[in-house]
Amino acid sequence: RTMTSCDAPSSETSWSMSWSDARAAQYLKYHGFHRQAGDSALPELEIMVQGHDEEGGHTWYKLQCALLRPGAPRSEWCTRKRLGTLRTDLHDQLKLALGEEEYDEYFAQTPFAHRGGIPGTTARLEEWFGVLARTVSSGELAQHLIVHILHFIDTPYIHCTLVARLKEP
Repeated sequence: RTMTSCDAPSSETSWSMSWSDARAAQYLKYHGFHRQAGDSALPELEIMVQGHDEEGGHTWYKLQCALLRPGAPRSEWCTRKRLGTLRTDLHDQLKLALGEEEYDEYFAQTPFAHRGGIPGTTARLEEWFGVLARTVSSGELAQHLIVHILHFIDTPYIHCTLVARLKEP
């Protein structure tokens, strides 16, 4: 079981990360997302918003995440993101990549949080991330979008070249 702490702010992740097709395929395979849509053996992603903390004049939303892969131990981790980062680097980019019509197929009944962190923000984020997790788990999204979503939420991953370097004397 993998667990990381929510005590320290996570790195702010860029949506436009450029991975080779081979590295993206390896990343998806590692997490069990190399199968086709409708395959009952796809992993199940969970993302729950566990409230927020105020730090340095900013509000950090805590995301408790889990990945359940058939035949593998449950992987759990926690990350923290600011509302602006959730909006610009995940929501807005996902909406742009999907297009208005396809985005609405998934999220029309679950609007994203309003700007400014007004009351009800955590509840809206919880609902929106629930839909996002179910959509990723369904296998219906393009694989490059799944890579970016998993990377954005800081899904634990040790690239095989890093493992090889760690084994070096």
